[in-house]
Amino acid sequence: MEQKKRKTYTSTKVKARYNGRHYDRVLLLFKKGEKDAIQAYASSQGLTVNAYANKVIRELLGVPEEEWKPLYLDERYPLIKQ
Repeated sequence: MEQKKRKTYTSTKVKARYNGRHYDRVLLLFKKGEKDAIQAYASSQGLTVNAYANKVIRELLGVPEEEWKPLYLDERYPLIKQ
């Protein structure tokens, strides 16, 4: 007899707590239809919407890419090639 997998929220809570400690959230609001255009353009550039937004903001602020590295590329993870 096949066992049912129990649904737990521990993993979700742990991820939410981690994200709350390590990331700031920004809510962007667009008129209907604009999100699809942004998503399509980001995809055409090989980026996610989040990566595209980070790139645009970084460039507008004039911050060099080396100083605006994603959290997963910092020195705590030396095995990931930068």
